[in-house]
Amino acid sequence: MAGTLAGVARRIVTAPALSDFCLVDECVLTGGIKVGFLYREDPEPGEPHGDSGWALRGEAGDASEDDIDARDVAWVPLSAVLAVDDTWGHLIASPPGSAFARNPKTWKFEAVDPDAP
Repeated sequence: MAGTLAGVARRIVTAPALSDFCLVDECVLTGGIKVGFLYREDPEPGEPHGDSGWALRGEAGDASEDDIDARDVAWVPLSAVLAVDDTWGHLIASPPGSAFARNPKTWKFEAVDPDAP
């Protein structure tokens, strides 16, 4: 039981507020592209809007690596991203150092190495 409570407490402590900001590919916000990869770093202290530590990339689809790298990004509240794609919402309380990629066959997110190419 103690292990379970400790796990819950850790998730509560690391859960960002929905008003905290994140980096996200513009195509997720305005182009109908679903989140395909997301990772969380340690939030930057002192950010005026609150930093969640999350960065979200849109699905790659047929885009080349260069096209993906050239995507415009936005600094917006987590709630703005969840309003257009909430399929990753269950991961929001994951601690810094977490990374997830959408499996194109199952459409579910799977934990991945955040430093993998």
